[in-house]
Amino acid sequence: MGVLLENSELEGLDSEMAYMRAYFERVVGSKDSETYYMLSPEGNNGPEVSIFFIRV
Repeated sequence: MGVLLENSELEGLDSEMAYMRAYFERVVGSKDSETYYMLSPEGNNGPEVSIFFIRV
């Protein structure tokens, strides 16, 4: 996790942007679905975050 500072000429706007770098494992279930699992760098069992995409 990190923060990038921006040059903002407009007052009142947040001048930081958060980002996260992680290892994601991609699993394709079919042509209409895929899943991304964010894996823990410590090697714990199981994913930290799961993101599912399903076409309807």
